[in-house]
Amino acid sequence: ERVRQILASERIKLSEKELYLRRFIRQHNPKIKEPKLLEEFLKRNIHRKRETLAKYLGVEEKALRNLIDTLRIAKFRKESVRAELLAWAKRQKPSNLAYGRMFKQNRRMLLKILAAFREKPGEHRKAPLKVYERFLAELGLSRKDVGMRRASAGSREEIKKRLLEYLSKPRSTTSLIYPTKKKAKVTRGVASNYLIYPILRELLKSGEIKETRILGKVYYFKPGQEHAVEKLRERAVAFALNSLKKGKTGFRFTLKDAKIAILMRLKEPLSSQELRFMKAKSGVVRLCSGKLLYSAIASLMKEGKLLSEYIGKRKYFFKPEQMEEIKRLAEEYRKAGKRRR
Repeated sequence: ERVRQILASERIKLSEKELYLRRFIRQHNPKIKEPKLLEEFLKRNIHRKRETLAKYLGVEEKALRNLIDTLRIAKFRKESVRAELLAWAKRQKPSNLAYGRMFKQNRRMLLKILAAFREKPGEHRKAPLKVYERFLAELGLSRKDVGMRRASAGSREEIKKRLLEYLSKPRSTTSLIYPTKKKAKVTRGVASNYLIYPILRELLKSGEIKETRILGKVYYFKPGQEHAVEKLRERAVAFALNSLKKGKTGFRFTLKDAKIAILMRLKEPLSSQELRFMKAKSGVVRLCSGKLLYSAIASLMKEGKLLSEYIGKRKYFFKPEQMEEIKRLAEEYRKAGKRRR
């Protein structure tokens, strides 16, 4: 009876948390000596995989997960890290807490802040400025207080409305976002990249806008602007062909671009070798990769916009309206063959 009384009184003194830890140790691994040591160990190593922790402690992974959730250790750890970072930030000059300055001078601390103040997985990578503004709000500071000059782009609905107004003609991604240089004046764009991309994805999903790729650049446009997109593509391809003649390379043609480039180059029938390579000031340049070129040729032939004919051992490509020219080439080749004999 006396022992029961002592145990009961001891039970009253112990906190609910400690009782839970003792019960966990008794059920899963009696070799663990102190409940407090177990709690401290979990707080220090909460960032590690649950599987690794379970193996180290010699307990079941499911039981360990339940323990962590019940004691809210992960939340406690996050809150303590946030408190440490806020205490550090309060000791700094506000001007030293500008995002650009932190990125250049104290990147390690910036990464810690972004990781601690994110609310969704991967948010610190997709929208780092949004997370950083949350951190500044906890300090009671605004963008202006720390010298971040760019003004807010407004609410999500306002950005969406402005974006749809801005797409009165096809626009590239770079023309939709603010300049990335910190001190650059905002002369173009609708919002910062971390705000604009989720809205673009949403509008693409709903079908309010469409996207296409022209020479490696992504362009967005509204349904009904397809004719304007094709005109833009033609101008871009014409510019690329002129640049290739001057020896400039690095153009990333898509299948549609390559098809237009082939039709533009066929002012007269050309052999496959002449079609693939162009004469430039610096020598000879390649129009695009062989695989892309032959895919474009096959597509044009299927559409009936391109025909081919062998003259001797060479294969020539030409447009349907160039039939007379290909006949003339074949005749010249036949006459030249007779003279050689």
